Amino acid sequence: MQSRRVLIVEDDGDLLEVLKLNLEAKGFSVQTAGDGERGLHLAAQNDFEMIILDLDLPGMDGLEVCRKIRAKDEIVPILMLTCHGQELDKVVGLEVGADDYLTKPFAMNELLARVKALQRRLKIVNRVGGLDGIRKKIEYLDLSIDPEMRQVKLAGKDLELTPLEFGFLVFLASHPGRPFSRSEILAAVWGSQHTGYEQAVTSTAKRLRAKLEGDLLSPKYLHSVRGIGYRFGPALT
Repeated sequence: MQSRRVLIVEDDGDLLEVLKLNLEAKGFSVQTAGDGERGLHLAAQNDFEMIILDLDLPGMDGLEVCRKIRAKDEIVPILMLTCHGQELDKVVGLEVGADDYLTKPFAMNELLARVKALQRRLKIVNRVGGLDGIRKKIEYLDLSIDPEMRQVKLAGKDLELTPLEFGFLVFLASHPGRPFSRSEILAAVWGSQHTGYEQAVTSTAKRLRAKLEGDLLSPKYLHSVRGIGYRFGPALT
């Protein structure tokens, strides 16, 4: 992936220009699209470090664009822009693969902070599997996790995970049997600046479980712990 390349998909021309100017001032190379079809085309034809994607786009909306991007690219961070009153759409956005969201209107400093956090998260996950110091290979049942190589195999086959899904799995699997609250997982995988985004943990867990578990009603790897959060493997006794 070529570094410092950002795609902005936004139909508000004034906002699009402001975002472009501010990101270019921070050293990013920016490409823009005013609708979902064009944004999807650019995402398919280029390698971006990040995609900033508006939810309300003419024609193909941001949710569908996000879903189609994720079908081909599990890695690139996606920051979704939403409006007030779109709480359900924010949740759905996280479930279809957005890494973070920002509600309009927002301060430019807040957007730049989110961009920086997503950059840092991607670099950490790509380097050591989501958490500094976790390098030892993890084996459990049919699952094999190699944090240093950023590789997961299920029944001998490669399992494609997003950086957040990978970091989530590595964190829990490195503490088998121990339940963690959503806030603890959020701090470890997303970072302390994302306090209050526990729904992102739930959405990521849902996507990860769909990839890991053959039977969602009888999971073997990722378990919900009522009143707490999640654990990996059998409960501690």
